[in-house]
Amino acid sequence: MTLAVAGSIVAWLAALGGLTLAVYVVSRRPAPRWLVWLHPAAGTTALVLLWVAFTLWPGPRDLPLDAGIIALTLAFVAGSFMFSLRATCLPVPVFAIALHALAALSACALLIVGLLHASLQAAG
Repeated sequence: MTLAVAGSIVAWLAALGGLTLAVYVVSRRPAPRWLVWLHPAAGTTALVLLWVAFTLWPGPRDLPLDAGIIALTLAFVAGSFMFSLRATCLPVPVFAIALHALAALSACALLIVGLLHASLQAAG
């Protein structure tokens, strides 16, 4: 449970970093380099923590938590796609940005619901 909580917190921090990056993009200002690198590092860390928690989970499966991990994996795939486009100097399509943001925010919401659900099941 501790790994899942830590992974969820890091996922939320990555999502907040992503929203901050989006504000920079919309305002047409350059984002700080530390934030540009910290956002994917935090997202990857959250994904690793959550997949380790998923594989070591001792109790019964928790559907919202599992769905949150899958949604975060989808956000990671979309983010990797956007990074590869940016690395080759190609424009990033709006649908990729929207899919990445939607998957990440959905994952964060599902992780909170899943952790609350799992803690209620463990208590009761």
